[in-house]
Amino acid sequence: MQNERKARINILFGKIAFPVLLFCFAGYTKITAQESEEKTFSPHHQIGISINHLHVFEGRDDEGNREALSFPAWGIALGIAKNFGRK
Repeated sequence: MQNERKARINILFGKIAFPVLLFCFAGYTKITAQESEEKTFSPHHQIGISINHLHVFEGRDDEGNREALSFPAWGIALGIAKNFGRK
């Protein structure tokens, strides 16, 4: 009877305590990996790329009937910070 009780306690410990301890240690590594002083992030470059399509509703087919036309469109945007090269 006593051995069965110990076996149940060991199983219960394994099902509850082990995941709790694992969760605590997983969080501990993230906490200790942080730097004590945060550096401010100031981006120097920004680039944007877009791939789109557009609709023109004033198109005409061969017979002169109104038709919607679809065209591919793309764009590139580049931004450079004003303080580029300064620290």
